[in-house]
Amino acid sequence: MNYNSVLGPIDPQVMNKEGRFVPALGYLGKIKPLIEKAENDTISEAEFAILTSFDLAELSLYEQAVELTTDLLEKWLAEYKFKDWGGHSDEEKKTRANEIARELANYERWKSHGRPLSIDVLRSLRLKIDDFEEINNLNVLIPEFHAVCEDFMELAGIEAFIFSRSDLL
Repeated sequence: MNYNSVLGPIDPQVMNKEGRFVPALGYLGKIKPLIEKAENDTISEAEFAILTSFDLAELSLYEQAVELTTDLLEKWLAEYKFKDWGGHSDEEKKTRANEIARELANYERWKSHGRPLSIDVLRSLRLKIDDFEEINNLNVLIPEFHAVCEDFMELAGIEAFIFSRSDLL
């Protein structure tokens, strides 16, 4: 990453019964306080009506999407990002990956999946990130590669493509 790079927090977009993509954590973040109010007998009639209108199967789908996304991030961090961690066991890598994934899925902290998280914010989570501005020639090569990709997409008339390591071989 560099100064202009950003990642977003975890908030899987799930198709609802109307066929629209909605933020899973947004829905779960709204229902949680209603459930707590119901448990404490402090829920209003209006809030109770809202709570009972939620489709339990749909809420379960949202919970599963969050769990899957978090599990995938944990697996990726432990297997790839932390693969060269010397002196740390696989269990320590998994524990640290879990901490980061849970923090990135903290809806109360980030409020939106569209919130950009800068290199400094990610580093504040104690995530080691190389700044490519500080690595010889990458500050020139990466923007040039990006420009070539954009030109290719425009000429080919496509909106996206996937570039993998196997494309380099």
